Parts: sequence; C-alpha cells; structure tokens
Amino acid sequence: MARCDGEAGQICDSASVFDAVWPAPELVRLETSTLEVRAGDTYGLEFPFSAEMLKDERRWGSRWLTDAFRKSGAIAADNSVRLEEVVDFVGGGAASKAVLTVSYAKPDASLHTRLFAKMPHVVERKREKYLNAVVYKSDGPEVTFAQKFASAAPVRCAQTYFADRNEATTNYILITECLEYASVEEH
Repeated sequence: MARCDGEAGQICDSASVFDAVWPAPELVRLETSTLEVRAGDTYGLEFPFSAEMLKDERRWGSRWLTDAFRKSGAIAADNSVRLEEVVDFVGGGAASKAVLTVSYAKPDASLHTRLFAKMPHVVERKREKYLNAVVYKSDGPEVTFAQKFASAAPVRCAQTYFADRNEATTNYILITECLEYASVEEH
C-alpha cells in the first residue's frame, strides 16, 4: 500500500530514489562549483583535480608539483620536480587515481620517483562524487590524515608529498609515495 495517494501507481527506479536522497541545494552547489579551480584550504595553492589537468605542463605539471612539494615541505626550496609520466590507475571506487613518475633536480634516497595521486571523480560520475564528498565526507578526513597524522601514525603509512582540499568545491588532490601491491606469494 502506498504511504500516500501521491505515491500510488508510481514506478520506483534507481534514478528516482537517488533524486529523493540528493538534496537539491547540495546538487546545485556541487554542479556549479565542481569544475572551479580554487586554492586549497590548507596551503592556499590552486591545484589540479584530475589526471588530465596534472598532465598540462603549461598550467600544472612539473612547475606545479615543484611549488606544491616545496609548500608542503616534501622537498627543499632549492630542489625541483620533473613530471615524467601520468598513468591512470584503475582500481577502487572512491576516487579517480593515477600513478606519477617523477624525477628531481637533486635526487635524494628519501624522495620517491613513483607517486600515487588521488583526486575526485570526474564530473560525469557525479553520483559517486556527491556520495564521497558530501554524504560520506570521506575526502576531507583522508586529506587531513595525510597532512597531519600519517607521518606519526603507529603503523607505516605512505609518505605524503602534497594533500589539500577546497571545501567549497569538494575538489582535492592527495599525492603520496606509490606503494606496490604484495605478490600472491607474500599473502
């Protein structure tokens, strides 16, 4: 029996259920701000939030990585980063991911050359982006953990090179060392 006469005879599909749990003001805010480039809330530095943006050497790329890593303290002020390659990483579902290959003007054993980048879902996957950023608010705590706690955690965490988020746009970028998956034999 329908809860009210207005529901009688309606067909329930996943799209209508999703529309019912997606508050209109949040949807409008997400759709209008998700493509905006804004400064991060922690470092005050504008940041790319997709692998395609990161590859753009004119706007982002090596120069941005250098600025970001210096600002976060991951590299010294007299060092620089060269972005060699960005490869999309397929796996998981909470974000878009990429593996970066980089080199440094002043190589150091403590600096990794294979890095892992996590960014929000592309706008075409707005349901996942909405759920992760607005409903679960998972991006914010993960970025905060990487920024402030990962290096002091009682277990080994990936070394953070840069992590920032803009609350208004829900965009973020998290760059860490790339941890290799264990082999079947090691499990």
